[in-house]
Amino acid sequence: MSLHHLLAAALLAGLANQTFAEMETNLIAPSQSARLSGNDFYCCSPESMTLNPSTINIERCNVQGGYCMGNQHVGAWIFDVPQLHPETTFSSIRFTGNRVAGSSAWGNVMYRWIGDDSLSTDSASVTLDSPDASTSNYWPGSTTFNHAVPSALFDLPMGGRLMVVAYNGTDNTVTLLNDSSSRPTLELTFEEPATPCHGDVDGDELVGINDLLSLLNIYGNLCPPPCNEDVTGDGSVDIEDVLAIISHWGSSCEHPGACCLPDGSCAATDAIGCQDAGGTWNGTGTFCDYVACPQLGACCLEDDSCAILLSTICENEGGTFSEPGTTCSSADCSIPPLNDECIDAHVVSNGSFDFSITEATDSPDPYSYDCEIPGAFGWMEQDLWWSYEATCTGTLTANLCDAVEFNADIVVYEGTCQDMTQIACNGHYPNDGWEQCYLGSRVDIQVTAGTMYLIRVGFDGVQYPHEDNGTLTIDCTP
Repeated sequence: MSLHHLLAAALLAGLANQTFAEMETNLIAPSQSARLSGNDFYCCSPESMTLNPSTINIERCNVQGGYCMGNQHVGAWIFDVPQLHPETTFSSIRFTGNRVAGSSAWGNVMYRWIGDDSLSTDSASVTLDSPDASTSNYWPGSTTFNHAVPSALFDLPMGGRLMVVAYNGTDNTVTLLNDSSSRPTLELTFEEPATPCHGDVDGDELVGINDLLSLLNIYGNLCPPPCNEDVTGDGSVDIEDVLAIISHWGSSCEHPGACCLPDGSCAATDAIGCQDAGGTWNGTGTFCDYVACPQLGACCLEDDSCAILLSTICENEGGTFSEPGTTCSSADCSIPPLNDECIDAHVVSNGSFDFSITEATDSPDPYSYDCEIPGAFGWMEQDLWWSYEATCTGTLTANLCDAVEFNADIVVYEGTCQDMTQIACNGHYPNDGWEQCYLGSRVDIQVTAGTMYLIRVGFDGVQYPHEDNGTLTIDCTP
């Protein structure tokens, strides 16, 4: 085994047995906040929003005889929760803050992990209606509040953006302070494993000669935990520990992070160790439990050949990745992948093309309902894609008339997946109207020879259940 591989193996053999740091408390201020309220028509739902106000009133709506006598008011906050070690244990998680002294009240606090969602009336409504967790809380008349947060929210302390919405279920108004010095906070009290520094035997935050001398002093001995000299954590001090120190010589103790290795696995190491192992490092403070490393599997390349590659490398090579763990013997690269997303669009010319939307999903690419041909254009569900280079300067016809078994819409873009502009769309072709096209649709649009166009066909969301088959006919008339 080469020295390079010995170094990598020593490093990735494992962390030293973990010890736990002292209990600590992390106070997280909100990154965004809002006061939301109903209006005279939608009295009891958050229809308007004021961002980052200095105070937030929370009170329930009052409807009498079908008329709004008082709008609902709720508060909403977003907290950016840091990623913590997967073995973190919490002793307390609380939502705390300050209020103007006044009447007490009962209400609810709702919690939801929102990913990349923005703070809006829509995201607040979803949190109110479908929280990940909620509690019934008493709002005291004093100047502070302190509510317990359901611990189940943090079963995996993987961090993320947490939305908190406060609701008041009584007629009394509760005014929460929300200025820069008195904002509500998310208070996390926890204990997490200490993250050892590879090779730092003497604990001086630097890997060097003193660490090597300390290790050599007990070289060849068993070393039950806790044992700083047992760098790889295998219970003895041996050559692998020496190599681990050498591989980190001069390191200023960068703490470990998740390293995605060439075989699709993940290891906890620092940047140096990850580089030595040929992996991709995700940074200090990241954890394999939360990182989705690219996996090995069969990759169908553009020449219809097959290779076992990581999914990311397969995509960079312009190939189509099958599934993690698949082999070339099980992958039929002669069958083109489903043209489910723009990047997988089937390259076509003039002709007719049978398709099925049974396995198609909804693409995220935008489209406009404003079509040049009047018609009942709906949505683009279970959509498929075709890439077409115009064979003429004239009229491009993309036709589904009398050729589909579901209500179908068509959208045509000029350009590529990276830079496309919608130029046409239709839901029902007029001419002789319903009799001619029935469930289908048709687009006739002026095009230029040699220019690339994208044709997108999808279910318009009307009339479940339906059959999934159809035929798209493409033609260009000068």
